[in-house]
Order: sequence, then structure tokens, then C-alpha cells
Amino acid sequence: AGFIATVSHELRTPLASVLGALEILREEYLAELPEEARRFIDMALRNGNQLAGLIHSVLDLERIETGVHGFDFAAVPVKELLARALQINEAFALKLAVRLEVQAPAADCYAWTDMVRALQVLTNLISNAVKFSPVGKCVTLGCLCTQDRVQLFVADRGPGIAEESH
Repeated sequence: AGFIATVSHELRTPLASVLGALEILREEYLAELPEEARRFIDMALRNGNQLAGLIHSVLDLERIETGVHGFDFAAVPVKELLARALQINEAFALKLAVRLEVQAPAADCYAWTDMVRALQVLTNLISNAVKFSPVGKCVTLGCLCTQDRVQLFVADRGPGIAEESH
């Protein structure tokens, strides 16, 4: 327990400093920054906040292992969940020259889930899909909604997962 708490603290402290510096850049120099620089600062802030959430989740995993859970279930709009997943992963996709697109449900659709945990799962799937997609191809985030079920998916045009790794 002490090791995880120490590592978590050691990660959170420099991350808080980085996020603080980015916030100051955005708040103090916003008017002077070119549009592209603003976009990258916003992207870095979103991803930094996602990283902070992941660090917090490491502590949650330790709590789960000891029998104390910390899930925050709510009715989450699937369109919002998919849009946030796209935002979190767009810098990585851009770096690898892969497009991300959302195939949003036609009607309003809600999932009873923990938003942070769902974003973690989607981010893992999206980053793998982007990593193994050919340059210039598209990774699609979407869902299939029925009356009593929401199925999220990440579809890519990569080589697929080897049968022995399923």
C-alpha cells in the first residue's frame, strides 16, 4: 500500500506543476497565441487531466484489490462519451497520421457507467487501434444502442489481433 501511494504522489506532484504551467499559458497569453498553439495547449491540458485521472485510478485499483471500490456510476450520454474519447486521443492519432471519427448514435442514448473508467477502456482500445493502423486510415468510435443495451466499439483498418491473443 505504501509503495503505490508513494509512486502516485511522486507522479502527481510534477504533473500538477505541468498542468499549472499550461493553465497559466492559456489564461495569461491566450490572445497572443496562434490558434494552432491554443489547440495544442488545450489538447495537452485534456490529456494531462486524463493522466491525472489514471494516476488516481491506480489508487482505486489498489482499493478494489483490498475490497474497497470507488466506482461513480451515472447515466452518461454516449455521444458525449465518444466525443471525449476522440478529444483525448486526437493528438496521438495526429502524430501517427491516422484519422479518428465518431459514428454517433442516431438517437439520444445513455449508458449506465463510470465515465472515467469507460474513457480508460476506450483510450486503451483507441491507442492500440491507432498504433496498428496504416498511415492515412481511419479509426472509428461508435456504438450500437438497443432498448436495454449499449455496445461501444472501436473499429480500425489494421491487421487485427492474432487469434492466440484473443
